[in-house]
Order: sequence, then structure tokens, then C-alpha cells
Amino acid sequence: MHKLNLIPEEFFNERRKKRQRFFYAFLAFLTAILLLLVFTRIYGEMSELHEELQEVDMQLNFYRSAVDPGHDLERLYSDLQERRRITNNLITRRSTWSSYIQKITNSLPDKILLLSINIGDGGNGVIRGTSPDNLSVAYMIENLRRIDGIGGVKLGFIQLETEKDLFTFEIYFQVQGNDALEN
Repeated sequence: MHKLNLIPEEFFNERRKKRQRFFYAFLAFLTAILLLLVFTRIYGEMSELHEELQEVDMQLNFYRSAVDPGHDLERLYSDLQERRRITNNLITRRSTWSSYIQKITNSLPDKILLLSINIGDGGNGVIRGTSPDNLSVAYMIENLRRIDGIGGVKLGFIQLETEKDLFTFEIYFQVQGNDALEN
């Protein structure tokens, strides 16, 4: 019996055992979930490594077949150099275009909303946007003329959309002195 002799001691022992069993079951469940997460992550990384290993194996087989007698190693080397030159030009062009686009977006007046910036292969570009007034478009044209490497800035058209009370415009420009374009 308990100290007060009202509740039997067995009742407290059973309650304590039930709590311990519940606690152990909860720990087992939590451990199972953590193990499942760990094994899932390990399996995912192993599958990624397996795919990379297959890709490297394919490249290795390509170069092994190229080294076999009867193949021209100089031709293979020149082909590899040409591929490297093409990828370097693509990377340079991409970074050059992004730098010009960044300069254009930094020179925008507050009231202008850009819809698109298109730059073609020849360096010709078009900016489309909207503005609540003509003055913001004029400021934008002046800001574009001040950017190094951009020239030939001219207004294509500006048109008032009466239902929206906004001016829609197009501005044409030319990217000048771009080394990435000359291949």
C-alpha cells in the first residue's frame, strides 16, 4: 500500500511500467524514422555517385577508343581544343550580355516598368516597357546614352494606352565593342 494506505503500491508500479514502455516505444519509433532518413540520404548519394561513375566510364571508353592504333591523336587534340574554345566563347558572351543587362536595369528611372530586354546576335537590342509619363522615358534614353559600350540609342515608338493611362514604349540600342561577338 501507499503511504496514505489509500492506493495500492501495484497501481503505481503498473503506471510506471506503462510510462516506461511508452517511452521505449517512442524512442524506438524515433530511431526507426531517423534510420530511414539516413538510409534514404545515403542511397540517394550512392545513386548520384553511381551515375557520375558511369559518365566518367563512358568518357574513359571514348578516350581509350581514340588511343587505339589507327586513330589520329593530333586530330582528337585539335577537336578538344576547338570544343574548349567554343565553350569559352559561350561563357564569355553570356557574362557580357548579363553585364549589359545589369547596367541597363541599374540605370532605370523609378517610374519605368520593364517588360523585356532583347539583345540579338549582332548586338542590336530592344527594350520594351511602360511608364506613367513621357519624362521618365526621356530620362531612360539619356541614362542609356551614358552607359559605356551602348550606343545608337533611339526611341522606336511611344504610345499612350488610354484604358491603363500608361505609355508603352520601345527603345532601340546597339552594343558596341563587344569582343565576345567576334569569332
